Amino acid sequence: MSGERLISPDLNSIVIKARYKIPETDWNKTIENIKEALSPWIWTPFSVSKGAVGFYYLPLSPQESQELASIKEPQKHWEKLSGLMYKKLKTLRKGYPVEFRLVLEQRLPDGLIVKVDCIPVMYHLITKSVEREFREQSIQEAQIECARLIEEVMEGALGGQEITPPMVGPTIKRTEIKSKLLNLGLNKVVDALDVAEQHILQNKYPDALGRCRSAFEKTISWTLGKCGLEETDSIAHNLDRLKSKGFLDVDTAEMLKECYSYLARVGTPHEKGAEPGLLEAHLSLNVTLTILDYLMSRFG
Repeated sequence: MSGERLISPDLNSIVIKARYKIPETDWNKTIENIKEALSPWIWTPFSVSKGAVGFYYLPLSPQESQELASIKEPQKHWEKLSGLMYKKLKTLRKGYPVEFRLVLEQRLPDGLIVKVDCIPVMYHLITKSVEREFREQSIQEAQIECARLIEEVMEGALGGQEITPPMVGPTIKRTEIKSKLLNLGLNKVVDALDVAEQHILQNKYPDALGRCRSAFEKTISWTLGKCGLEETDSIAHNLDRLKSKGFLDVDTAEMLKECYSYLARVGTPHEKGAEPGLLEAHLSLNVTLTILDYLMSRFG
C-alpha cells in the first residue's frame, strides 16, 4: 500500500524462541524425526555431538541439491549453503520461516529438554545488509508463522510438552530507535547494532560489545558534527570537547565516558578479566540504545 510506514525491526523481535520437553531420549533419533517433519528442508550439523543443529528452507534445483549434498566437510558445506541462501532470499516472502535451530539443553531419563529458534527470511536480509525496513504486517506475519511452525514440529511431529511458549526475545524500543537512526542517515550505526544483536544470538558476547562500541563511536562523531565541532583523537576527548563547549553538562559527559570505557574494555578480546555473558551483552546493547536515543533527542 502506498505510503505505508516501514520500520526497521530489531533481530530479537523476529526470532521466535521456545523450550520443550520431548519424549525421545535419543538425540540422533530426534534429529531424524525433525528431518522428516521438515522435509525437504536442508539440515546442517553445527555441532551434533554438543547438541546443536540447524535446518534451512531453500528452494534448490536438483543440481544445487546434489552439489550441496556432495560436500561433507562442515565448514565448506556451510559456506556453500550460505552462498545459496544469499541468492535465494530475494525470491522468498519476507515473513516466511527459513531457519529452524535446535539446541539440546538437558538429558532426562524420560526425554530431552531442547531450546528452539525459528527465523524468517527478513532476519537474513537484515544481517546480510540486503534490506532492513519492512511493513509492520510482514513483521507480524513472520512472528505468527515462525511460532506456528515451532508448534507444528515440536508438539505435532515430536509430541513435545511446552515449557516456554513460542515468543519473541526481550526488546526495549529498539525498532523505534533504529528507525530514528535511519531517518537521520545513520545507517552505519544501525548496521553495527544489527551485527551486535546477531552476535548475541550466536553467543559471541565480547563481539557484541565491540559492535555496541562502534555504534557509540559513530554516534558521538555525528553529535560533534551537529554541534559544529571537529573530532579529536579519542572518544574521551570528544566528550570533553562537547562538555567544554556547553553541549553536555559535566555529569552527563562523565557518565557517557564510563559507559564507553566499559564497552571498550570488556568488548576487546585481548583485555584480561571475566568475559561478558548473555546478561552483560543484553545490558550493554540496551544501555547503548538508550544513550543513542538520548543523543538523537538532544541533537537530532
